[in-house]
Amino acid sequence: MAVAASKLQEGVIWVGTDDGRIHVTRDGGSSWSRIDERSRGVPAGAWVPMIAPSPHEAGTAFVVFDDHRRGNMSTYLYRVEDFGRRWVRLSAEDMAGYTLSVLQDSVNPELLFAGTEFGLFFSIDGGDTWTKFTAGVPTVSVMDMAIQERENDLVLGTHGRSVFVIDNYSALRSVSEDDFDDRLKNLSASPGQQYATTPTSSTRFTGNGEFRGPNEPYGVMLTFIASGDDLPHQDEDKERARKIAKRQAADAEEGSDHEAGENSDEGKDKPPKVTIKVSNSAGELIRTFKQAVHQGINRVTWGMQGDGIRRAPGSEEPDPDNGLPPGPEVVPGNYSFELSLGDVSGSIDAAVIADPRYHISQEELQVNYQARKDLLQLSEASVTALERIDRARNDVATITTLIGNQPDAEEDDSLKDLKKQAAEVKKGLDDLEKRFRTPEQTKGIIFDDDQVSSHINMARFYVGSASHAPSPTAEVYVTRARSALEEALLLVNDYMSNEVAALSTSINEAGISLLQASDPVYMPE
Repeated sequence: MAVAASKLQEGVIWVGTDDGRIHVTRDGGSSWSRIDERSRGVPAGAWVPMIAPSPHEAGTAFVVFDDHRRGNMSTYLYRVEDFGRRWVRLSAEDMAGYTLSVLQDSVNPELLFAGTEFGLFFSIDGGDTWTKFTAGVPTVSVMDMAIQERENDLVLGTHGRSVFVIDNYSALRSVSEDDFDDRLKNLSASPGQQYATTPTSSTRFTGNGEFRGPNEPYGVMLTFIASGDDLPHQDEDKERARKIAKRQAADAEEGSDHEAGENSDEGKDKPPKVTIKVSNSAGELIRTFKQAVHQGINRVTWGMQGDGIRRAPGSEEPDPDNGLPPGPEVVPGNYSFELSLGDVSGSIDAAVIADPRYHISQEELQVNYQARKDLLQLSEASVTALERIDRARNDVATITTLIGNQPDAEEDDSLKDLKKQAAEVKKGLDDLEKRFRTPEQTKGIIFDDDQVSSHINMARFYVGSASHAPSPTAEVYVTRARSALEEALLLVNDYMSNEVAALSTSINEAGISLLQASDPVYMPE
């Protein structure tokens, strides 16, 4: 049923059978010793579905017995020491279901994983106590397990519910029960592996001809603990109780008499977010963003990107609380992360690892990164110009309304001329926007290859399509983007200094403003 070789000592092999016998050899199979007679409490003839040799001691292994086929649902999990001379039955008090699989962590010998008929359990004290792992793992029969040591991933083979991969479980190596009393505590930061995916060969889409499981999140995974009654709880019952207690406390403080209901004042106070600040090896802050958190263990992924730029004005306003969107992907190297939740903060370091399939020097990677940052500055200048255009257009709309509200707007020729001037200025602003982008709500297919945004996007595509220094072709597109932006900015600045300024002067001369002085209003006699 089970054959397991030691990774520490050549020739050590453990074997378990379907009638409860366990043998071990220390010479590669030339001689064997039966050791299951020393076990205590195991029914005779119970199956041995898995033996896990310890990655720390060649003479230690973890053994699972399974007797459920005879109606015995008890858990039998043992640590075998000194090649079978000593047996220790591990606690099953916190487990549910008979045990099917077991593994010991390769770094922390106190960290154990056990798969039962009713899910995955882990222990951080060598098997004295167990906790059910529920983050993405359902209540399912965990029949086999494997650890991918390079990635610190735990792979579960289940009965009837597919394969599950727990990405980078290394945070469990250092966690303790006292950590859950801390407001914020960093547990681990996985290295960020850069890689480029390639399209399916010969076709763009495989349809149902190929199964592809999802990859782990791309980037550096930060795992930490957050606590506090102001944070939501993952457990539905505990979260409901937390909300009720919070509303009752608020009602008592305000002196309210109404009964607290589950949906009253929903969303009145948003829970705080954790702020993540990323700095490079030179100590320069390159990225700041926020993430919602909950009570307990949290995980946030940094996509290995620096700060981007603010979005151009449009119908969808960005949430300023979330910070800037991500920008270009950074170069490989060491990075530090400062996580803060309110007044409490902590730091942790992690590396960004280059794609091993490409042999590009660090210098070339840095040149490419700087080129993408330079193009980002072009985009930022374009956004600034669009903001000026949008702001001026809003002012013109307000001015047009004010002109229409004047007492003699329909008869006064000077007001009519002023309104016409405002309309012409608005049209000019609309034309300027079209130099940069296609306006929202535009219908049909519009030629936009001559727009500033198209030139910049094309340059970003050619520079970003490879990791080495920009090619001569990419440099051509960068030059075109700079020229298009420079020409458009000259037009914007000239229009603001002339047509928009002239309209402002005309409005001031007409005595029209938002807060106009007016005669006082008297009580009637």
